[in-house]
Amino acid sequence: MPISLRVKPIEEPIKTSELLPKVSAALKEILGLPDPPRIVVEEWTFGRLAASPPQTISTKSGMVSFRIPGDPDEVAYLYCYRSAVHEPSDEATPQAGIDVGSGRRPLDFALAAAIAAAVARDNNSDVIDDTPFFSKAMDQPGDSFIESVRVKHSFDDHHRAAKTFFEALYGKRAAKEKSPSAKHL
Repeated sequence: MPISLRVKPIEEPIKTSELLPKVSAALKEILGLPDPPRIVVEEWTFGRLAASPPQTISTKSGMVSFRIPGDPDEVAYLYCYRSAVHEPSDEATPQAGIDVGSGRRPLDFALAAAIAAAVARDNNSDVIDDTPFFSKAMDQPGDSFIESVRVKHSFDDHHRAAKTFFEALYGKRAAKEKSPSAKHL
């Protein structure tokens, strides 16, 4: 089962060049880092990595991954779509979905949270956590979401910070059982 967040509505195509520094800043806030980490975005088309990063992500469709250079296996995905599934009417609302990478490493979870918060802030929308997995609130503005998930300490290393973030979600013992990379942290 994918672990995901949603942000809706998304009124305009998402400009990746404008979103990247916002995701980086949100990750800095969430993980208590002294500086925003460098993050790159990559486009996925028909299950393959595109040659160059996209300029925008359409509100109708599109999927990109975010990662920190040097951490190729730790990613989170952002995709935009129109869906009437969660709406009482038949109207399809443009929204963004943010999925934790399949490796489900601590940094994947932190990246997903940062992407959701940045997109919500940028669109004056709410982060929706249907499970609720990241937070006790099912929907909340980006700033409130960051406040509810951020680590309470400062860190110099994003891996240690992400481990603390992940442990806060699950608890220390459960985090070791849930994360395939917990043994490497």
